[in-house]
Amino acid sequence: MPHLNIEYSKNLSTFNPRLALQQLNNALIESGHFVEGDIQSRAMGFDDFLIGNVDEGRAFIHIKLQILSGRSPEVKKALSEALLQALKTDIPQGIKLLIRTEISDIDRPSYCMLNTES
Repeated sequence: MPHLNIEYSKNLSTFNPRLALQQLNNALIESGHFVEGDIQSRAMGFDDFLIGNVDEGRAFIHIKLQILSGRSPEVKKALSEALLQALKTDIPQGIKLLIRTEISDIDRPSYCMLNTES
């Protein structure tokens, strides 16, 4: 916990998902709310997407952070802003890029986890 998911349009030729995950994980660690080894992050690129009704010249990066319930709206807003600030990517010429963050709660009482090691 937490779970960080990046969804992005693959027309961002300069976007490096591995680097983005590192940048965002670092922001979560620096926030002081999470332990480094508890952060699980992943990225998924999309070939097929549509922003409005225009096929070209638009791109997106959507950052989803799922955290256990109980944090204040102020903490969530600060985390959202920290993630936006941490993401550094070049924008290809002629592309309008929309970067969004979304933070959602996972119901703490129903969340279960099994952590094993061989």
